Amino acid sequence: MFRASDPSTIMIAESILRSAQVDFLTLGGDAEHPWSSPAGIPVFGRQIEFQVRREDSQDAVSLLADLQAQVDAGDSLSAWDESDEAGDA
Repeated sequence: MFRASDPSTIMIAESILRSAQVDFLTLGGDAEHPWSSPAGIPVFGRQIEFQVRREDSQDAVSLLADLQAQVDAGDSLSAWDESDEAGDA
């Protein structure tokens, strides 16, 4: 439902969802350490995808709307995946 490659954006999205008690999964890497591989090697530009339960999807979209607007204005590597509003989580 929400994808980002910038480590700061990833951490902010994670913080917003956790603060609102919205359960989520991340695909493509570890949201807590988006800048490194499992071996600890720095990896920049890796895209992390956040997925939420269907019943939380509208809340998550609303919560992350301001962050998405900022991403759209300055980070072309991040995007909403509107084809999968709720994710499969």
